[in-house]
Amino acid sequence: STRAAIGKRLLGLGLTAGVGYDRFSSDVRYGFRAPQGTPPTQPNAFRVSGVELDASRWSAFLDASFTVLVATIGAEAGWLQGADPIEGFPETSEFEPGNGTFFGSVGLRVSL
Repeated sequence: STRAAIGKRLLGLGLTAGVGYDRFSSDVRYGFRAPQGTPPTQPNAFRVSGVELDASRWSAFLDASFTVLVATIGAEAGWLQGADPIEGFPETSEFEPGNGTFFGSVGLRVSL
């Protein structure tokens, strides 16, 4: 992951804007076993192996913070670029991994 950001803090107020680039890869292997009592006509194990995950995506974000004495409240909003779907996984929802998505968070930090 790489981030580039520029920010300014003045009288307890902070503002930061930036962009990021994430690249990740992995080999995925997992399996499930059904509990006892599974109908005999159904398989009781499910296994996927050899799924390779290799993706990269860009993001943009804007952070704001406010500090009073020992407490800081911060908020972040941003956008994350979409990526190719993972091969081997069924499309079972309305989620489209190729579309970008907005994200956000709010946090509170107390420093003693």
